[in-house]
Amino acid sequence: MMTLTGSNTTPVQFQIQVHNGNRSTTANASWIGNITNNDLKFGVNNSTSMILTTTGRLGLGTTSPSAPLHVPGSNSFVFGAGGTTVYRLRTDSGATESALGPNTYSVAGIFGGYIACTAMAMTSDRRLKKNIQSCPIDRVKRLYDSCEKSVS
Repeated sequence: MMTLTGSNTTPVQFQIQVHNGNRSTTANASWIGNITNNDLKFGVNNSTSMILTTTGRLGLGTTSPSAPLHVPGSNSFVFGAGGTTVYRLRTDSGATESALGPNTYSVAGIFGGYIACTAMAMTSDRRLKKNIQSCPIDRVKRLYDSCEKSVS
């Protein structure tokens, strides 16, 4: 174990431990981090590049992360994981959002009034269906039982 202590008025202690001491979770584990209640910062050229805050937020390219993982700017993200989760990527302004991967669905909200949006995408996956056949015309007519024109 190696412990480094700063010489400030309120010293920050940093520890690297390679053994089964009190901060390691299992025998023969490794542990690295602050012993005191301070952020853990990584830097290049005397500037912070990455920060792990005392609240558990990781910031890459920011010193004040506002989410569990905060990467500001217009970056490209590549994920190699799959599964049934919807992965969302969003810009800081909230104007752009993307969904990746196989989707599972659940109720996201129940509304009592109108819902407005500028665009909507509905998807259909043939792999998730069975007994696919043409729909009889009488069933289609029941769905569209009226015809109208907009008033100009």
